Amino acid sequence: MGSIGHIGNDPEGSLSLSGWMNEAAGHIYFSAGNGRNVIYDKDGHFIGNQSDIEVTNGCFSFVTMLNGALHFYY
Repeated sequence: MGSIGHIGNDPEGSLSLSGWMNEAAGHIYFSAGNGRNVIYDKDGHFIGNQSDIEVTNGCFSFVTMLNGALHFYY
């Protein structure tokens, strides 16, 4: 059990502590508003910022794992 991230307006702060994890990379992402996310590692160290992916001008997809199979959504 540990503490990761914080709510705030500073470069390492997020809008809320509700986020998502890239388990393979060991990174946890939190929305920071203004089209960016803050990234922490699973040990609570700040990794950096990432811009949101632009999805309004083109196609996008996402992948999920369900019952041991990859599923692609477009």
